[in-house]
Formats: sequence, structure tokens, C-alpha cells
Amino acid sequence: MTKLFEILRGEQDAGHLAAAPMNAATALIINRVSITEQQKMLSLKKIDRTRSTTLGLRDALNKIAHYKKATFRVDKRNAHYLLLAGTYNGKPWIVEILVSRLCSNSAAAIKAITG
Repeated sequence: MTKLFEILRGEQDAGHLAAAPMNAATALIINRVSITEQQKMLSLKKIDRTRSTTLGLRDALNKIAHYKKATFRVDKRNAHYLLLAGTYNGKPWIVEILVSRLCSNSAAAIKAITG
């Protein structure tokens, strides 16, 4: 996934990929969460969506490149979620990614490059 981020970021930075595919809603993030809250959400394998904001593809791939802790869950619909936690400038964050959305948004970004 880190390589995918490097490729897509590089293509966008070089002007070969428009911003729209990289801004597609891909994940949910909670910034400024306490370490205790972050650990609790990881152990529950679920974030508090009422406190979350949307994260685009570029930022979701960036979180994949920089996470410190990870877990996953499969819900009763058989949807797979990846939960990642880390810190940015000493401030904890936690992200929840629906894997199928990550794949479809990544494929759309690649298609936007290759036509």
C-alpha cells in the first residue's frame, strides 16, 4: 500500500492525476483523540463515528504509510474494515477504512492516470 501511495502521490504531484480521485471520501478519521480513547477504539475494533470526519484517498494512503498500531474487523454484512492508529506532531489519531472503498477509490485513481 505504501508503494501505491508513492505512485499516486507522485502522479498527482507531477500533474498527471487530477485532485478529484485523490480527494474521494475513503476513510473516517478522529484527530486529537486521547491515547486512552485511541486504545479503547482499537480494542473495540470500531471508532466513534459521531466524532469523525471524512478522509480522502491521498490522506488515507498517507495514514497507511505512517500508522503505528492496526487491527481489523468484519461486520455482519461481511464488510472488512481496517483500523489504524498513530500520532502526528505528538497528537494521536485513529482511522477506520472500509477496505472495499479503499480498493475502488484506488482503482478509480489508477484508471484516471491510465485512461
